[in-house]
Amino acid sequence: MNVENKMLQHYRTVYKMDEHGLETLSQEELEEIREEVKATCRRAFVDSLTEMMVSDPPAYDWIVKLYGEIRGRLIALVREGSALRNEIEDSMDTDLFSQMIRNDAFKPDDLHKLVSYTFTKCKELGSPARDNETDQKMQEIIEVMQSGTASFATVVPLYTVNINHCIDMVYEDLHQLLSTQKRE
Repeated sequence: MNVENKMLQHYRTVYKMDEHGLETLSQEELEEIREEVKATCRRAFVDSLTEMMVSDPPAYDWIVKLYGEIRGRLIALVREGSALRNEIEDSMDTDLFSQMIRNDAFKPDDLHKLVSYTFTKCKELGSPARDNETDQKMQEIIEVMQSGTASFATVVPLYTVNINHCIDMVYEDLHQLLSTQKRE
């Protein structure tokens, strides 16, 4: 397929064509495309992360960065200097985590504790209405870890996607709450 045909195909995806010219997509169609793009990006991220976890040695720098981002997103939800923020900062020490994974000292029990801790924090910081979904996301990871076939390459991408999903829910709920308060 030449470049012009690819552009035309893309153009037709974004716009409807009728006999009178172009008609833009409806909000529903645009939302559907947005969701497809999100899903495609998520799959590409997971595929890339899985590939990095399979490499020998795994991409430790990237794992540490992702860990730091998760930690950062959690602490950003609580007031600086608060007991909860201090607890999260201490419990999710990035330097210690980095040393442990680089020296093969981060064991399955440590991973289980991390999963439990971060999902518990999501439940503490989030709406109780989201607890079941948060529990389901955590349980997905635990089931993979207990399957007997778990590896860094299977657990890390799943954990990263699921914990970020749960943190996103907390941010969505806070955004919605703040929007409601502004209108009142």
